[in-house]
Amino acid sequence: MEQKAIKDLIEKSGVLGFDFENDDVCVTWEVTPGAGMMLARRVADYDDGDYEEECFAVPYAELNSVDALYDDILIDFVEFYFDSLRGGDGDEWNLFSDIASPADEGLREMLSFFGKTYGEFLCRVFFWYGIFIETDELADEDDCSESGLNEDERLVKKVLDRLGERTLDIYYDEMGAGYYWVFTLEHDEIWYSSECYGCSDYGYYIGDPEYGHISIYDADAVFSLSDFIRAQLSFGDYRLEDSGNCLGLLGIELDEI
Repeated sequence: MEQKAIKDLIEKSGVLGFDFENDDVCVTWEVTPGAGMMLARRVADYDDGDYEEECFAVPYAELNSVDALYDDILIDFVEFYFDSLRGGDGDEWNLFSDIASPADEGLREMLSFFGKTYGEFLCRVFFWYGIFIETDELADEDDCSESGLNEDERLVKKVLDRLGERTLDIYYDEMGAGYYWVFTLEHDEIWYSSECYGCSDYGYYIGDPEYGHISIYDADAVFSLSDFIRAQLSFGDYRLEDSGNCLGLLGIELDEI
């Protein structure tokens, strides 16, 4: 769907919008249920006259993408006030007493569209703030340029750095190589990373890790991830180290492979 079409539908819906601001910019998220998809628009209106707008259309069939849209809004909010929250002066902006308070009608309306309560909103905000604070900052530009990861991959990395205690190591003796996985289950999502490793004519190597996360309610995504690991377990003889019952998390039974 084109950006203009999304914008027109949102404007016709008359939604209130979830607003948050500081001295420099006001950010507004407008979300409304559409025909077969969730529609959203993010507007940033700067005091110096600059203006940014971005629209999104997420099919309801892609449950993981709808959840990701909700997280994107909360991440935007936490990142916006990160310094104030970390410095203990969020009251300067009336956080949670005016902005993002239980009486914030725009927020309450948006939460209703996602099927969330205010309490669930706060818990998720604190979850993301915990991720950011324990890894210094979400948007560390130097780290971003060095890692080459996109925003979603950086978030997965930060979650796993903090919470990833389940590991799966699949090693093939004949090839002298293997795959190393890290998992965690948090807020109804499976967060994971995967990297290959081994020996070559040039010495020992470790491949670039791949990052992802899926909703436990997205049966197709869970099956796809499980099937990918089943394929790795069918290559030949291997040694397996499963710390944290990773196979059980993904519903994999070794005697069925």
